[in-house]
Amino acid sequence: MLTRDRGIVKACLYGGPKSKLKSLCAQFHAGKVWIYETPEKNQNKISDFEVTKYHGTFSENLYKSYAALLASELIIKTECAGGGDNIENCWNLLNGFFDGLELVNEEQGKAGLIRFLWRFVHLSGLLPDTEECESCGNSIAGGQNAAGSAPEENEKPEKVRLLEEMFGTPAPKPEKKAPANMETVFYNSINSSFMCSECAHASHMTNMPLSPMGLNYLSSIINLPASASRNMPLNQESYLQIRNIVFDLAEKCANGPLNTFRSGIGIL
Repeated sequence: MLTRDRGIVKACLYGGPKSKLKSLCAQFHAGKVWIYETPEKNQNKISDFEVTKYHGTFSENLYKSYAALLASELIIKTECAGGGDNIENCWNLLNGFFDGLELVNEEQGKAGLIRFLWRFVHLSGLLPDTEECESCGNSIAGGQNAAGSAPEENEKPEKVRLLEEMFGTPAPKPEKKAPANMETVFYNSINSSFMCSECAHASHMTNMPLSPMGLNYLSSIINLPASASRNMPLNQESYLQIRNIVFDLAEKCANGPLNTFRSGIGIL
C-alpha cells in the first residue's frame, strides 16, 4: 500500500474468497486502513479498511487499467522517488492521477499518463532541460516564454515608448522577430537530454525527434497550472514522440525495465 506519511507499507490480508475485507482491499481502492502491527514478528496485518474511492472504471477499460498499473509499479520500484520529502509528493501525485483517470475517456487518459510520468521524472530529479540544447547551450524553447504564453506582438521597447511620449506621434513598430526556435529538437537517450537539430546531426547518434508542439507541451506540464497544461494542443504525431521519451525516462527512474511496459505492448 501507498500511504501519505510512511510511503510503501507491506501488510498481510487474511480471509477467504468471500471475505468482505478482501473485497474492500481490492486493487486501486483508496481509503483509510487499520493495521495491526507485530514488531517482534516483523509482521503487519490489515484489520479493517474504509473505502473512500473505488476507481471502478479501471476494471472496465484496459488502457486505464494498464496506466494505473504502470504508475503503481513506478512508485513501488523507486520507493516513492527516493522517499523522504517525496513520499507525500508521490502520494498526492498518484492520487491526483487516479482521480483524474477515473473521470476521463481513454484518449484523455493517454495525455494524463504523459503528464503524470513527466511530473514523476521531475520529482526524481531526472528531468531534462527543455529550454537549452545540452550540447551547445543555445535556446530550443519553441515560441513560448517561461510562463507558457505567446510573446506580445505589439510589445514596444522602452526607448520607443519614451519617444512617443516626447513627440506625441506613434513611432514605427519594432520589426517583428521570429520565435527563438520552431524546429524539431532531439532527445538523446544516452544522457537523457534535448539537443538542437544541428548538434543532434553532428553527434551521429540515434536520437528521438520531438516537434515544437511536443516540446511546448512538456514545458507547460511543469511551468503552467494543471488546468492550463491540460488544454495545451497535442496532435497524434507529437503524442507518440512524447510517449517514447517519457517511457524511456520512466525506466531510467526505475533503474531498469518496467514490467508493465513489456506486458502492455500495444495497449500503452
